[in-house]
Amino acid sequence: MFVRAVRCEWFERRNDVSAEKPSRTRAQINARNRRAGAAWELSGLKSLRELGFDSERLRLSGKQDEGDIAFRHKGQFHVHEYKNVGTWSYAKLGDYLRQAKEEAENFSARRFIDPSRTHHAVVLKTHGKGWKEGVVMMPVHEYLRLIGEAEC
Repeated sequence: MFVRAVRCEWFERRNDVSAEKPSRTRAQINARNRRAGAAWELSGLKSLRELGFDSERLRLSGKQDEGDIAFRHKGQFHVHEYKNVGTWSYAKLGDYLRQAKEEAENFSARRFIDPSRTHHAVVLKTHGKGWKEGVVMMPVHEYLRLIGEAEC
């Protein structure tokens, strides 16, 4: 009789819903992801500076956002939009490139820089890899303009 009572208490405690940990809210998950993305951006900024590039982290400014990180190299400005996404969706890649282009234009306009001296790219994080293992994505015409092979 005593064993049976103990077994029932154990079963009740085990199935007590109020004793379970509360699950994380969507806001908590989003905040964690934002922190991870910011840490990845900062590692990129630190690495660019260690390599000798004059680089800066750009602040968010709503509709007039200027990208995440910008650096100067050989008189040219490079504006990068960093993306820390779980899986790359081909449907979103075009949106990322459009966003990077708009932000590079905003960067040039705010600093009165000739837009032909500003290049844009999207830097995608590779899962489980460091900053240098990320993927840089840009339109072909922008790449050709960057290397000076064609005037597009």
